[in-house]
Amino acid sequence: MTKQEFRSIAQLVQDDLKSRRFTRRFTPARSIKPERAEGGWWTDLGCFGKTLRVEAWCDHYVSKEVLHFWVGFCSRDLGIINKLLSARWKDKTILDLEGKFPGDSDGYYAVIDQTTASHINHPIHEYYQSGYTYFGMYRDLRDLDVGRAVSFVEAVIGPAKAEGYVEGACDQVTRNQYERDPVARQRCLELYGYKCQICEIDFAAKYGDLGKDFIHVHHLNQLADFGKRLTNPEKDLLPVCPNCHAMLHRKKPPVEPEALWRNTGDAGIGA
Repeated sequence: MTKQEFRSIAQLVQDDLKSRRFTRRFTPARSIKPERAEGGWWTDLGCFGKTLRVEAWCDHYVSKEVLHFWVGFCSRDLGIINKLLSARWKDKTILDLEGKFPGDSDGYYAVIDQTTASHINHPIHEYYQSGYTYFGMYRDLRDLDVGRAVSFVEAVIGPAKAEGYVEGACDQVTRNQYERDPVARQRCLELYGYKCQICEIDFAAKYGDLGKDFIHVHHLNQLADFGKRLTNPEKDLLPVCPNCHAMLHRKKPPVEPEALWRNTGDAGIGA
């Protein structure tokens, strides 16, 4: 793998880290600066606090035949890494206490939640006599999923609780719209006026010019149930406010206006 290829992958990982919200603040490194590693490259991606770094590696550390990509935590403070482990991994399965990766005489490792004798796709805790300790996950570069690699970091640190909810997505909805005759509506309003016939709210009286000529008109016999037909503005239509209109349609078939009026305790239909 070339330096530029590694930089491109590491940049994708850092961009994903920056796009997520964690329980602790992530401070990204100002730039991706690959440095030579064991047959590959490594770089600093950023940090949580002052002593817990996030790094990316791509090397032959696990296998001399296959390149593997590693994303995880690094610190000179063993206590910080152990604290991360204890929060989720209370029991560690030590694959080999004296285990040493190929070509390295200093490192020891413990595999966490491991069921097979493999270092790949399992959280691994490494600690070294030099003082550095690591906790991360190796993945085969041939089928690397950047999102899953970053999800490991998120799982360890913890995602931040949402302060709100995502809205505004656009969904395309297909529905039937039944034609209404504006002349029949106007004739209904000439007969009854613009006052709600259930709760008697008058929008012009309450809101002035803003509420003038505003009212809903309710069909006593639903168009969707009976289809195309003649409408009698006096017998089939009724002016109602938006609230009462919504309450009429809370049930199917709709509530009878007189029944809703009785629930309001106000004058209206029965007056």
